[in-house]
Amino acid sequence: MSVLVTEPTQESAQEPSRKAAPKTPSTSAARSATPAPSPSTIDGCGDLFDSESPVDFPNPKAPDYAGPGPHLAVADTEADSPEGLEEFRLHTTWLPNEWQPWHEKRTYETDPARAELLICQTKAHQRSDTRVTRCDDDGIGWDVYPVTYTFEVYEMKTGRKVKTLTIHSDEPHTDFCPGPHQWFLGHAPDIGQRIKDETLQRRLRPLIMGPAR
Repeated sequence: MSVLVTEPTQESAQEPSRKAAPKTPSTSAARSATPAPSPSTIDGCGDLFDSESPVDFPNPKAPDYAGPGPHLAVADTEADSPEGLEEFRLHTTWLPNEWQPWHEKRTYETDPARAELLICQTKAHQRSDTRVTRCDDDGIGWDVYPVTYTFEVYEMKTGRKVKTLTIHSDEPHTDFCPGPHQWFLGHAPDIGQRIKDETLQRRLRPLIMGPAR
């Protein structure tokens, strides 16, 4: 009786090497991996994403926040006023026209669905008891006090926080006075100092006009 002895084929001979330790990614590949976006710390901002809003936050269908600017933005205020103090409250209309996501078909209307960024005013507190000026309206006056404002900037598509900005009020005067009816109703609030338009725009410009970060 003869015994047939077969030589291992090239494929079977190399089988053990196929089961070697799995390959590890190269250092360059590991560095290029994009980290998962951190979750948002807010679920909305003011009235921007109420029941009548055409989009939610985050908005997975929002344009990509990537590449060079401009990165169109919407803005609102989530923060409560410091007690007894009426202060500046950010809204989209306070942004320069070229930063706003204007509706493609409806004139003079912004479209949150086209926004890449959300700028939310999240905090405001009176930072000093020394008034900076006084607001007078028909002989009724209110003191104006300095305020520190906090703004959080988010990527609309993912809800990722991009930047937190703290800005001190610096407007030397005020164009806003509570109406006399507030005095008659027993409510005569003092005023929070505003931020100059140029100050706010200077701090936000790198995020809007610069490359995505």
